Amino acid sequence: MDAGVQVEACDLVPLLETNGHNSSSSPPSSPEPLRARKTSQYYPSRRRKQPRCRVMIASLLFGVVFLVLVLVLYCPGDLFPDYSQFMPSRKSSSDNSSVGPDVGGSPPFPTLPTTIPVNFVTFDHMQEENFEFNLSGKDVMVFLHIQKTGGTTFGKHLVQDIDLEEPCECRRLKKRPKSRQYGAKSRVKRKIKCECFRPGEEGKYWLFSRYSTGWKCGLHPDWTELTACVDHYLDATEGHTEDRRYFYVTFLRDPVRRYLSEFRHVQRGATWKTALLRCNGRSPTPEEMPKCYQGEDWMDVTLPEFMGCPSNLAANRQTRMLADLRLVNCYNTTGISQLERDAVILQSAKENLHRMSFFGLTEMQRESQYVFQETFNLEFKENFVQYETNTGKRTENKLGDDVVARIKELNHLDIQLYDYARQLMDSRLLELKENDSDFDAHFDKLSKIGNFVSDDDIDNAIY
Repeated sequence: MDAGVQVEACDLVPLLETNGHNSSSSPPSSPEPLRARKTSQYYPSRRRKQPRCRVMIASLLFGVVFLVLVLVLYCPGDLFPDYSQFMPSRKSSSDNSSVGPDVGGSPPFPTLPTTIPVNFVTFDHMQEENFEFNLSGKDVMVFLHIQKTGGTTFGKHLVQDIDLEEPCECRRLKKRPKSRQYGAKSRVKRKIKCECFRPGEEGKYWLFSRYSTGWKCGLHPDWTELTACVDHYLDATEGHTEDRRYFYVTFLRDPVRRYLSEFRHVQRGATWKTALLRCNGRSPTPEEMPKCYQGEDWMDVTLPEFMGCPSNLAANRQTRMLADLRLVNCYNTTGISQLERDAVILQSAKENLHRMSFFGLTEMQRESQYVFQETFNLEFKENFVQYETNTGKRTENKLGDDVVARIKELNHLDIQLYDYARQLMDSRLLELKENDSDFDAHFDKLSKIGNFVSDDDIDNAIY
């Protein structure tokens, strides 16, 4: 019997029985009713058929759900390739504690329920008496590197210049850029690879950064990615679970100059298109994050084109990379107004910046070095160099007031965040100064005549 007849019979048998047909009635004159009645010998009545169908359907649904649960629990790598070790940290909790007064003077917001590692050490915690960053223990410094803030230079300071009994072991690898990338006259770049292990414990890192571990949480991972990734990566690398203490550090830069620096970098062929932008276990869809260009890169883009792309991540990049994007449903902008979204991520970025053990400002290198050294009780063998601002000012003057005003409009969140960071830096500097009986000697030691380089040095850095 074919499938079509079976379905027809399953539907017709109850109707025939309810119309009075039974085995004792005389045979019908046409063969069609006889065919329908014949199938009733093989299919039970509706009262018995319906429960069996329901049981079969329920069993199938239960089997599918059970299979999905098994895959999620025991085979996450198959469902989330190359990122299974970066599932949300088991050592995390909701931190609802206040981060103190809003130094930036922006409108008050309620403290956000940001999820961060339990052992996340703040600057305030580090000011407690006898506090120490312990390289031989379970302390890990995590560098959140925001593009075009001078982070490449700071990252090299971390692996090459800290005065340690057992410094990082670094070697240089030659790496030639692609022919179209960064201009026709491409230079051979010598990539640094370092191993920053704890004293006497090879394979256990005290520094998580581009030059020590590499981009293990994706290219230029942001706050959302790092807090979900680092702990699991180190557990997997070191082969066991540790209750580590995490010290997050970063650098910020004047938003207008940073934006123009990224524009020039993209104009030479940079894309950062391999960045994962992971949030809540996935990367954004093409609909959530449309590309601003066709082809391999956006080389030779004009400034109006660069400013005209609504999905260009250069705008407010510093705020986005410091905020917990899970609070606004990641890159899905539906269901919340732009005004509400901006307010949440700005407040989140401020709170996370306040929680950081250290942040530096590109325009305040001397102050940044002093704050780092006094906070961590670590000393750099080389002084930081101050980027002179004349280059940036000349560029802004050439662009004209209207263009600069548009750039400020596009980066309005970064401008508010940077204003907050400047005031917070002053506050931390004052606190450290008051507790340093030799402040003048320590601070003067960081002075050096001619200790300036151009903004172009940041622009020309590959990352």
